[in-house]
Amino acid sequence: MIKFLLTLIIAALLILAVGQWGLETRPEYFYRTLVFLFIGTAGLYRFLLRTKQQRPDFFVQFYLATMVVKLIAYGAYLFIMVTSKTENVVADVAVFMVVYFIFTAIEIGFLYRHVNQ
Repeated sequence: MIKFLLTLIIAALLILAVGQWGLETRPEYFYRTLVFLFIGTAGLYRFLLRTKQQRPDFFVQFYLATMVVKLIAYGAYLFIMVTSKTENVVADVAVFMVVYFIFTAIEIGFLYRHVNQ
C-alpha cells in the first residue's frame, strides 16, 4: 500500500507541476479534480486490497462493483462540472480525463501485481 500511495503522490505532484507551470490558464476545477480523483483512487485501492485479503473469492465481484461506483460518482462529478457553465468546461473535462486515466493506470498496475502474487 505504501508503494502505491507514493506512486500516486508522485503522479499527483507531477500533474500539479504541469498544471502550475505548463498551462497558461488553469481550469477552474483543476485542484478539486486532482483531490477528488486522488482520494477516490486511494480509497478504492485500499478497499480492494482488504477485500483480496479477507474475501479473495469475491475479489472480482467487488472489483466490478467498484468500477460501477466509480462510473456513477465520476459521472455525477462531471455532470456538476458541465452544468456549472464555467468558462473552460472543455479544459475541465480534459483535465479530469487525463488525471483519471493516469490514476486508473497506476491502480490497475498495482492491483495486477498484487493479485498475481
